[in-house]
Amino acid sequence: MIITDGCEGLAAAIQTVYPHAQHQRCWVHKMRNILEQVRKPDYDTVKADAQAIYRAENRKAA
Repeated sequence: MIITDGCEGLAAAIQTVYPHAQHQRCWVHKMRNILEQVRKPDYDTVKADAQAIYRAENRKAA
């Protein structure tokens, strides 16, 4: 498993260098990017909803 910050070039290189590796985007970076786009009154709700997704037991629950 390789975890990256969302850099498209790095994600493409992983496919070339390690074609059988699983790749996941870092949740810290993903959350920062999401929350930078949210209005202040909605911040806590969006944050809690996004956290519920990555804390879910499985894909269906997410």
